[in-house]
Amino acid sequence: MNIKFYRNYFILFFAFFLILIPLSSATISMKTDVKALYNLGDRINASVEILKEEDIQGIMKTRLKCQGYELEYFSTFIELKSGEAKIIVLPELPVKKLMLGECYLDINVEDMSGQMIYTFSSGKFIISDKMDGVVIKSRDSILPGESLILYVDINPTYMSESTKYFSANLLSEVYKYETNLEQFNYTLQTKNNIKSGEKSIAVFVLDSYGNSYEKEVEFSVTAVPTRLGLNISSNAVNPGDNLIINSYLYDQADDVLNEKIALSIFEMKNTLLKKDVMSGETFTYQIPQFTPPGSYSMKIIYNNLNEVGKFSVSELKKINTYLQKGLLVVENIGNVPYYQNLVVDMGGENNYNLTYEIDLKPAEKKEIELSKFVRTGNYSFSVYEEENISDININTNLSLEDDRPAYRKISQGLLSITGNSIVAYQPTRKVYSIAILVTIVFLVIVVAGRMKKIKPKNKSEKEIEEEFKY
Repeated sequence: MNIKFYRNYFILFFAFFLILIPLSSATISMKTDVKALYNLGDRINASVEILKEEDIQGIMKTRLKCQGYELEYFSTFIELKSGEAKIIVLPELPVKKLMLGECYLDINVEDMSGQMIYTFSSGKFIISDKMDGVVIKSRDSILPGESLILYVDINPTYMSESTKYFSANLLSEVYKYETNLEQFNYTLQTKNNIKSGEKSIAVFVLDSYGNSYEKEVEFSVTAVPTRLGLNISSNAVNPGDNLIINSYLYDQADDVLNEKIALSIFEMKNTLLKKDVMSGETFTYQIPQFTPPGSYSMKIIYNNLNEVGKFSVSELKKINTYLQKGLLVVENIGNVPYYQNLVVDMGGENNYNLTYEIDLKPAEKKEIELSKFVRTGNYSFSVYEEENISDININTNLSLEDDRPAYRKISQGLLSITGNSIVAYQPTRKVYSIAILVTIVFLVIVVAGRMKKIKPKNKSEKEIEEEFKY
């Protein structure tokens, strides 16, 4: 029984060995021109070289396998003698859109009974509708209105001629060009009012097979100062008012540039202000208190650009009055000469109504010594113009004391006062007051000196009577 078992085992092993002989005795190699990448419109070319050590008759089948797509596109009968080599050239296979993705060729050899003798697969390759290429720009930065040249080089995998549809999208503006060349130049003309800053051109090339190439090209546009703008908050102002000034420097696209601008305010040859201000920022200028009334110009300058605005300063007739150590101070705080009669009404133990003539230039002040004309005491008083009878300043419960120097009391005591007019003490009259005082002192000294020179004599009553007769 053991002998029968070993005999059957040997027969099965020998039969299996006979089956393997055709597979192991054949050497089949594949020589192919398969590329790593194919574009639409290209063709797949491959050849198969078969070398077999024994005679073979059978069918070679070639199948293209892609992602989601398969095609058995070639089948042929082969007959080889032992040791014979044969090269089978596969027909060109046009690349179509259905084949997009990763693919490979699968080759099977079967004998006449349909039994598989050999199988082989090519390396994987890519079928794509994206072409390789490069775009080079002529410059990194341009001025508004200048041209930018694009050097385009498209590299499809196919060798045949095709139409290239070129387009460049810049700021929603599409520039188009059509050519059969794979290397070409395109000149892109920018607009004069193009916005400044970093820009991007979307380059797109489509060929007649449906392949495309895309590229983003970066460049910058330099801002060009084009004009100035000047806004003034008011056309007419009073001294002391704030004037709000906005200065703007615009570029070719009317965008505001952040640059320094020279600002000046002047009237004829009289310049009130010279200052650098920043474009787009607000500058507040306070009109000086004593600025003369009239028309003024405001000018801003940036390089060879300038803009002029105008405003006027209104006439302001105004005074300020206050009491200081017994002196009524009248100050012209307007911007025009002040010539008016002021009435001073004082009420207290005694009532006084005094009129004083005021003639002041802007910024001038004068003092009225009230203690010369009224008694000391507590008073409430008001000051108003004689013509319009409008209160200028009112002070109440003010104490008035005669704190004048002695020499002034003496000198001013000799002055005459007529009617209700007040003669105000002026610093220029100090010399006059001192002169009067010195004159009085001199006369006293002279009289005293003459009295000392008279010597008394012993006279009789008769002699004395005689002298009185004369």
